[in-house]
Amino acid sequence: MKTPMETVVTDNTSLYELWKKLMGPGGFARRSIWMICFHPDGRTVPEIQAFDEIPVEPDPRMADGLESIVTSMIEDLGVGSVAFLLSRPGSPSMSEGDRRWARALQSLCARGGWPLHLATYDTIRVFSADDLVQSA
Repeated sequence: MKTPMETVVTDNTSLYELWKKLMGPGGFARRSIWMICFHPDGRTVPEIQAFDEIPVEPDPRMADGLESIVTSMIEDLGVGSVAFLLSRPGSPSMSEGDRRWARALQSLCARGGWPLHLATYDTIRVFSADDLVQSA
């Protein structure tokens, strides 16, 4: 998927608006993790990556692989930052599986400097610190 070249993301609100524009209406048929990269000045890199058919529960190997990709992009390719969005079909209510994925990606998102977002049928929302607290 292409990103609009003129888009500059400088804060959480502009990132949220970009995700809304890119995801569009209609929901999702499968679970995916989307990754968008930004130049150091906040301009979007033209391509957005989707990692499709992710399992309901986090896969540590996948999280490690994403960590390697982000490290390479930032250190070797000069990408300024990276943001992630978890998308899935179904209810807009955040599930425990969603929360477990968010916790698995937490350090990766912190390294990218952006909050993780969740997109469902008709909702895009950020994972807050409260969402990442493990339930008893």
